[in-house]
Amino acid sequence: MRRIWLGFAWILFGILLVLVGFEPPALTILSWMRAYWAPVGLLCGIIGLVLVLLDNKNKD
Repeated sequence: MRRIWLGFAWILFGILLVLVGFEPPALTILSWMRAYWAPVGLLCGIIGLVLVLLDNKNKD
């Protein structure tokens, strides 16, 4: 798998986690971790951004 697609997957996963943090959880198992979804989603987005930027750097 190319690094850029892996980066986009991490970014989308991060967006999904941030949205889960803002919406009321449908499952009670998610409710106690609600405060952690946004920071974890931000971290996933940063990892994805780094992977995308590193892949673009290698193309030059």
